[in-house]
Amino acid sequence: MSGLRLKGSLMNLIAKIIEIYSLGDYQGKFIQNASHQKQTIILQTLQSVFNFIHDHLHQPLRIEELAKIAGLSEKYYIYYFKKHYKVPPSKFI
Repeated sequence: MSGLRLKGSLMNLIAKIIEIYSLGDYQGKFIQNASHQKQTIILQTLQSVFNFIHDHLHQPLRIEELAKIAGLSEKYYIYYFKKHYKVPPSKFI
């Protein structure tokens, strides 16, 4: 699907949601404080990595393995880790 076609489809969807909402028929919820929810999800994701690190601290740990546990690419794992903990994973361990 082309980018322009996708944008048009999304605009139609948004217009329909606004129309239904204005009629009082919208049953969904609008996300409140989305950035907080996103941060919570990232921290929960990284918690599984912390548990793994704790359980395997006596073994060599690779960024590739930790990123896989988090369900992220190595690049994004390092990015999110550094963003939230202010140090790269290699310095943390």
